[in-house]
Amino acid sequence: EPEPEPEPQPEPEPEPEPVPERTNNTVLATDFGEQGENGWYYGYAKYEGQDFTTVNKDGDKYTGDGGLEMKADFVHPGADGDHSAAYKWVAAEDGKIKVTGDYTKYANSDDANADGVTFRLMLNEKVEQFEGGKINAKGITEPQTITFDKEFEVKKGDYLLFLVNPEGNNSYDGGKLTVNISAVEGSEPEPEPEPEPEPTGDPEPYPADRTNNTVLAEDFSEQGENGWYYGYSKYEGADFQTVAKDGDKFAGDGGLELKADFVHPGANGDHSAAYKWVVAEDGKIKVTGDYTKYANSDDVNADGVTFRLMLNEKVEQFEGETIHKSGITEDRTVTFDKEFEVKKGDVLLFLVNPEENNAYDGGKLTVKISAVEESEPERTNNTVLAEDFGEQGENGWYYGYSKYEGQDFTTVNKDGDKYTGEDGLELKADFVHPGANGDHSAAYKWVVAEDGKIKVTGDYTKYANSDDANADGVTFRLMLNDKVEQFEGETIHKSGITED
Repeated sequence: EPEPEPEPQPEPEPEPEPVPERTNNTVLATDFGEQGENGWYYGYAKYEGQDFTTVNKDGDKYTGDGGLEMKADFVHPGADGDHSAAYKWVAAEDGKIKVTGDYTKYANSDDANADGVTFRLMLNEKVEQFEGGKINAKGITEPQTITFDKEFEVKKGDYLLFLVNPEGNNSYDGGKLTVNISAVEGSEPEPEPEPEPEPTGDPEPYPADRTNNTVLAEDFSEQGENGWYYGYSKYEGADFQTVAKDGDKFAGDGGLELKADFVHPGANGDHSAAYKWVVAEDGKIKVTGDYTKYANSDDVNADGVTFRLMLNEKVEQFEGETIHKSGITEDRTVTFDKEFEVKKGDVLLFLVNPEENNAYDGGKLTVKISAVEESEPERTNNTVLAEDFGEQGENGWYYGYSKYEGQDFTTVNKDGDKYTGEDGLELKADFVHPGANGDHSAAYKWVVAEDGKIKVTGDYTKYANSDDANADGVTFRLMLNDKVEQFEGETIHKSGITED
């Protein structure tokens, strides 16, 4: 029999295009797409990430039961804790990653029953950041934003979960999640060098890395800009939470308000006004500025505030005595001038804590932070008051008042070329007048710059008082710390002085 005709062979499949290796770099808003694309999966899970399940895509979003919805710029959890909205990302390679972004919970005040959400950032099965507070609440009248900024060592196949958990119900639980994940330089293999492109003109300018130099009044802007965050915390800095921006201010419950030139705490100690700054690099920093508490005498129940400057969890300066009281008839200012050795990621908090109430608790915070360069000349123990008279703290000088023997020194505000206070207190480079009683003795304070021996020379001249028979003169003290080193009274502590 003749040989059968051979069956035609199918054309060979073309070789697939090589797929570039995925890396640990992704931006959710840019890479949002199909399930698994650039390591992202979209679905739901239980409260702490158990039983993650993907859901189907519908147009530009993923949807599920009970109102579950996930988009590149919107997220809404399902109707119960078993249907928490979950964005899952799987690490592409071993190494260190930096995870930054924020979650914004939209206002829910249109529904009295709406009870907010909680947010969790998880690595594998471990909760790395939990947020409730302002976003786990009823009657949220404006969007509330919380931020995250984390670094992790990961292995290929590890996963991150970004969870939005509904509380009792998921009414008005809409919000927005932004995520940026990047490999930390040095933790991944060096890529093959690419050939230099042909020059096409002037190169694009690249912004320099953030440094440890900032001025609050100049850098006040969005959350995180130049390391600044704005919100509230408890009395000693616990549970810091950011708040939403409204025009030129950040605002929250109970009168909380933070601006570049004004600050007012919320209605209780859990809502202390908090300016937070994150250190940009290892080194030494100098932190200077002042906090001014505005007068509260228009409300007899107003009971003032306290002020804290904190590094990480430690209170570095506490102020209360002159600003924690009722009936303050004029503005009170406290100053700070500190140097710290810091590491990248350390946190400074500037806290304004209300007392029993926050009536008339407005004030103003100024802050300047600067890197101390090793080559920067240190202040020395050389000064001339007439030449160095200037701002508070300049070349070690401070201007204010105290009690008879120097107790309770308090700075006062500058007015043109002089510092002034209650009842005639006035300090200039070439004139001084005390306040009306011993608790308001005029006080020039100088802080020693370095160990060593110093020579202190000068004079005090009491002007004639013979034009007033009741004028009874002054006393003068030169003090080192708490010890009176020189006391003068006999010739200047009397009435009827006819010449200087």
